[in-house]
Amino acid sequence: MKLTDIRTLRFAILGLASLAMPDAAYSGRLILTNVSDKPITCTVDGYSKPVVIPPALTAQLPPNFAQKDPVINSVECGRLRTRQMRITPTGPDGLLVLNGQQTRTLNVLLYPFIPTLQYGNFSSLLTYVVNTYQAQNPQVLLNIVMNPSINIYDFPTLQTLVGPNGYDVLELDMSFLGFLVNNNLITSVSIQGDQPWPIAKQTATFNGTVYAVPSWLCTDFLYYFLNDSRQRLTLKQLKAIQNSSYDRLLVSDFDGSWTMTAMYLDAYVQTYGYASINNAFIMPPDANVIQNLYALVTLCGGKDGNPCIDGRYHNAADGTVEKAFATGHSVLDIGFSERSFFINEYDTVPGILTEQPAVYGEPYETVLLLYTDGFVTNSSTCSSGTCPGDSQAFTTVMTGASMKTYIAFSQDLPSGAPPRHLLVATQPFWNQPIVQNDPLYQQFATIFTGQQYSINPFPNSFTAAQKQAIYAGVCDALKNSLPNYACTGSTTPPPRK
Repeated sequence: MKLTDIRTLRFAILGLASLAMPDAAYSGRLILTNVSDKPITCTVDGYSKPVVIPPALTAQLPPNFAQKDPVINSVECGRLRTRQMRITPTGPDGLLVLNGQQTRTLNVLLYPFIPTLQYGNFSSLLTYVVNTYQAQNPQVLLNIVMNPSINIYDFPTLQTLVGPNGYDVLELDMSFLGFLVNNNLITSVSIQGDQPWPIAKQTATFNGTVYAVPSWLCTDFLYYFLNDSRQRLTLKQLKAIQNSSYDRLLVSDFDGSWTMTAMYLDAYVQTYGYASINNAFIMPPDANVIQNLYALVTLCGGKDGNPCIDGRYHNAADGTVEKAFATGHSVLDIGFSERSFFINEYDTVPGILTEQPAVYGEPYETVLLLYTDGFVTNSSTCSSGTCPGDSQAFTTVMTGASMKTYIAFSQDLPSGAPPRHLLVATQPFWNQPIVQNDPLYQQFATIFTGQQYSINPFPNSFTAAQKQAIYAGVCDALKNSLPNYACTGSTTPPPRK
């Protein structure tokens, strides 16, 4: 039997003809795949009748549009029950692969702010992750969620996501590590798979205990096109550059509460050195640091104003900033390593795409702050029984060189898609020929090798009050000279500039 019509399975087999749904194509769906040799019956959130999936078939179900708020949060198949699926009509798909052997469920939230093509919603990536993990752990039903609408940069929301009804494993920004530990939300972990860079492990450690398995690293880079990739620019040189043939010298997104907080800390350590970072939390903000930030953000000004600070870039579609740079409307672009995905997607400019760590201040422009994303384990839902072992097995798969290569080189996307060029936190990834032969990865690797840069961990003990104080202080200080600074106060950054 071959499924060629989703409606045939949904209505004829399951008898759900009374389900109200629009005729227009929908987005978010629950995808239930039965790879066993027997029918499997599931109860789906929002559906009054059980769903029976025949052997070797896939059912695709949208949220029940007859509900006031159509959403699928949970599915129960036998004694297996998922949580926090967050499947909505306008969100990403949810995927479950049922093999008939599963005895327990692992609910995972993945970091969603990585680039993809406009028509992609990570379904292929999630399918690959689920199949890879469950092939090695056939007794575990993996419910994996990768949804950018879930606000993982909001302190109160995190307490719910890592609470008794939250996810078992979460891939989070380590800026929140102290908050998570001090509120007893996560357990300590053991890193059993590929070993991380020392700086990544340092950021995943709090009060001498490792609480996260490092996954990604991030820092801002300055992009430009040159015939000589060895040239490096300073903030002083940027201030002096004038080129009337471009719409503006620089593009980036300098708005949003976390973005403005982070770039102030970047500028502070490049103005006074990393040893002084604790002073960066003292408000009002330092005048010299604000002067350096002012000099940088005004490089985005043009005849049509400054889209880097007035909300236009902040609220634009993903890839808008990089497209402006890649099509010749600016000389420079500031963003994380993965933002090169869109530069390569839209590139029409001659020359070598060159990067260097971004310069926010002087004279310590080679001092860098590195952010770390890591996997944490929920203390309420995954501290006993088989769950800690399932969590460890999952993080070992996800941080292994094979999985990191699959994601970083966009192997889930159609042939010809640019690599994502994410900074992988584990060392074995960087020793592979595919990485060492990649022109951009060759440049990114210089921050880990040699003595050119001083790399330091971004603080991992932020409190909500500290973050708000820095953001408000920086916003007020910059608005004094730049009244059009939007200062949106968004708690979720657009994928990290």
